[in-house]
Amino acid sequence: MNAKQMAALCSMLGLMLSGAAYADSAMSGGKNQSQMPMFEQGTPIMDDQVMSNVKDKDGRMMFPTGINYPGRIDASGTDFFVTGSFIYWMASTDGFNVDQYQYNAVPAGVIASGPGTEVFVSPNYKPGFKAGIGFSGGCDDWAAYLEYTWLHQNNHTNFSASGGSVFFLAGSPYNIASDVLSTKWKLDLDVLDFTLSRAYYVGKRVIVEPFGGLRGAWIRQKWNMNLSSSSPTTPWALNPLVTDTFSENAKANSWGLGARLGAHSEWLIGGGFRLDAKASGSLLFTRYQKLTETTAGDGAMAPPSVSYYKHYDVMRANAEMGLGLGWGCYLGSDDGFHLDLVATYDFNIWWSQNMLRGLFDTAMFQTGNYPTDLMYHGPTLTLRLDF
Repeated sequence: MNAKQMAALCSMLGLMLSGAAYADSAMSGGKNQSQMPMFEQGTPIMDDQVMSNVKDKDGRMMFPTGINYPGRIDASGTDFFVTGSFIYWMASTDGFNVDQYQYNAVPAGVIASGPGTEVFVSPNYKPGFKAGIGFSGGCDDWAAYLEYTWLHQNNHTNFSASGGSVFFLAGSPYNIASDVLSTKWKLDLDVLDFTLSRAYYVGKRVIVEPFGGLRGAWIRQKWNMNLSSSSPTTPWALNPLVTDTFSENAKANSWGLGARLGAHSEWLIGGGFRLDAKASGSLLFTRYQKLTETTAGDGAMAPPSVSYYKHYDVMRANAEMGLGLGWGCYLGSDDGFHLDLVATYDFNIWWSQNMLRGLFDTAMFQTGNYPTDLMYHGPTLTLRLDF
């Protein structure tokens, strides 16, 4: 560092220190300083430091002058609540695609000709559910919540090549071509979340509830693809060097555990209705317990069958967002119950979760591929009862 740089750095440090000293002296000498409580990290806060003389329906002084007013549901029962959600989500991922080309017959088999197209697996919406139980109140209006998510689904897709084209899995030294393609993707998702949160008002009609906790996830995938010929007399079926009957099976089972942070907000619009928004992110230690890939086919150039089994430890990130409309009301003469209903459209992404395409490329072409993302989206309808 030269002299000019050293002088500039010293000047900046001096300005920062002098500014901090001025701010400290201004705060210490302010005329309202004696009226404002000082809430330092680790210092106990007594009720008379933060509460005003306004009482709620139960006689508690609940309007704090230094802490945000709690926005939780306050049924006069046991402070427990249960939730149930119906989810109707679509799962999708990259990498499940096959090339479709026109072909030319050659002595060694068939070769692709002309511009090609990509055939992709068509995902569908599938039903699932969430179930949760929680407790709110007690310690500074905290809420503890445990929720389980279940979504198991199968996607089947069948294709027939048209216009004299075929499906190719072309990679040296193999020559695989057929005009009938069928795929099956089985995907099981199980998630367990535990969070602590506190809901509070940040405006007359806006409630924010930040939360943090743990997420455990179990994701199991199976991928099956079969190629076959529509007729035993097609050019590729007659050529003994062409593999026209081919099957590929892959499996990836994983579990993950890590931290989850997020926030839930409610924008009250009157009549018990509200706009509802939520967002969260997780970072999970993930172990793939089983990664397998097997292939089989006929023909002189059929690929060998390969298999993998290993523990593969990585970090995987997950994010989710949702936006919708909610409604709630108290029930009973003493407000002992509260019923809440909310409908949202949710988006989820599990980055780099899908290892199946990388396994397939490694087995077939001796070249790996990066893991692809696993994505979910769809409507969620949630019913909550506080008692």
